[in-house]
Amino acid sequence: MAFKPPTPFNFHEPAKWSAWRSRFGHFASKLSKEDQEVQVSALLYSMGPEAERIYSRFELTEGDRTFDTVLSKFDEHFIPQRNIIHLRAQFHRREQQSKETIEEYIRALYELSEHANFPNKEDCIRNRLVLEVRDKELSEKLQLKADLSLKEAITTARQYETVKHELSEQRDKAQPAYLNRVQRNKPTSYNRPGLSSYSKTKSTTRSPSQHGGSQQRTNCGKCGKNHHYGKCPAFGKESHKCGRRNHFAKLCRSKTRARADQIQEEFGYQEGTREVNVDNTEFFIDSITDTTSAPWRVDLKLEGSTVSFKIDTGADATS
Repeated sequence: MAFKPPTPFNFHEPAKWSAWRSRFGHFASKLSKEDQEVQVSALLYSMGPEAERIYSRFELTEGDRTFDTVLSKFDEHFIPQRNIIHLRAQFHRREQQSKETIEEYIRALYELSEHANFPNKEDCIRNRLVLEVRDKELSEKLQLKADLSLKEAITTARQYETVKHELSEQRDKAQPAYLNRVQRNKPTSYNRPGLSSYSKTKSTTRSPSQHGGSQQRTNCGKCGKNHHYGKCPAFGKESHKCGRRNHFAKLCRSKTRARADQIQEEFGYQEGTREVNVDNTEFFIDSITDTTSAPWRVDLKLEGSTVSFKIDTGADATS
């Protein structure tokens, strides 16, 4: 089987020499039976025109122009140009990114450590994995094992990520419908004719026409009857209990006042388009009294004449 030579080496990126050298090794495997001159020529030709200029500076004797010697000379030429301190700094600053998987992070650590010449590369990779993984729960779990090896750290991290991802998918599938919105309106005004001040209403499911303000019958707090808005029979009438207008005496609030708020609660399904409310429920607060005492009056003299005055027009009803 014939192998094509790799693309020419980019001499502006000496850090990639090892990768290119490895690819050339696959191509050169078929040249092992050729003489040394042919193998060296294949190396120089595959690297590109710049390789001839560098090769001429090696000043090799006739006996040193073997394939292994020439290859090692190129190793010496490119490798010293690497900044070991900078490479190690890059490695020690490398953290797992927000959307980076465990597998991607491990591969990045291996690549950064390749030319950093660490005395113990596996320990360095293990330490970065344990300390800089984004999931702090996983980091703590790895730190609990005193004799943790790089292989164990990688296996545990992969399994942890897989299980966590599967559990997240299961929760998403089982997600129920949820509450979208709860709204409370301000208390309704007491002085609006025909609108009950004592009712607390939770309306039934509303149609678009009802949102538009259609007139509905309501249990009126002024007359005690059901009628359309603005059609209260007590409007303009005077209560004989307190003397005020716009309500009947049986619903007079001169003594006992109750505050009633109208609360509108709107619930929505997860789709967020429908509104479903509870059934209509009304509460009515009132008091019934029977007053038989005589009106409160007093006789006063005005300009020599005695006049009988009623002290409080509602006193006989509220006493």
